[in-house]
Amino acid sequence: MAAAANNGAAMREAYPPPPSLFNLYRPDDGVSPLPPPPPPIPTLADVAALRERKIELKVLGNPLKLHEDLVPNLTTQALFRQQPDGTVDFKGDLKRLSGELLFMFLELLKAVVEKPSGYAAQLTPVNVLLSNLVQLTNLMRPYQARATLEATLALQVGTMRDSIRRVRQQVTAADEVLKGMARALVLCGNCHRRIIPEAFKEGGLCACITAVGLCASGCWLCACLPFCVNVTKDTVYRCPACNAEIHRRRAPFE
Repeated sequence: MAAAANNGAAMREAYPPPPSLFNLYRPDDGVSPLPPPPPPIPTLADVAALRERKIELKVLGNPLKLHEDLVPNLTTQALFRQQPDGTVDFKGDLKRLSGELLFMFLELLKAVVEKPSGYAAQLTPVNVLLSNLVQLTNLMRPYQARATLEATLALQVGTMRDSIRRVRQQVTAADEVLKGMARALVLCGNCHRRIIPEAFKEGGLCACITAVGLCASGCWLCACLPFCVNVTKDTVYRCPACNAEIHRRRAPFE
């Protein structure tokens, strides 16, 4: 038993311990199970039930009352037009209200310069315009978030399509290489195996030129003998499996 325990301890020591990051996935005791998965996303019915119960939550440190509207109602006069279906022309209304706000700022500056004590009358329309701009911005946030999400997803889809296109190009190139290798295979007539012929050098012309040069220099009796033999010798290709002759290349000079 002691020997078995020693062997087990030695085997455990042979493997490195898991990284310390794994401690974040379970308690420190090492016995308790993993934490449960996060709760599902609440549905509209769940949100409606929470609103009826008037439960207050905290989001990013700020209180959130579900029984109240996310966008509070406008306390001043509404200067933007809302369609019967509930939609608002955010771009047109923001552009129009921004122009009016700039004009009212100029009027306020004019009143401050000409009559400093009478600026309160010009300050009220500026506050109304600013309140309408803030209300339009708050109403536009869900649409802006949806458009941002759509643009992000479209960018991700485009990136994935480019990656898939590059992978398909690589697969096509690999198929062409494999087809070329398949065409280069030689079928052995004896064992019926497909083999790749070994590369060889065209030595006939080089050997002939070398032999002529050596013979002209008077060294033909000894130095040019290997080249002459190479010129007059056939090149035979054999199957590496059964050693059968597959192809014979005739010598340039016999």
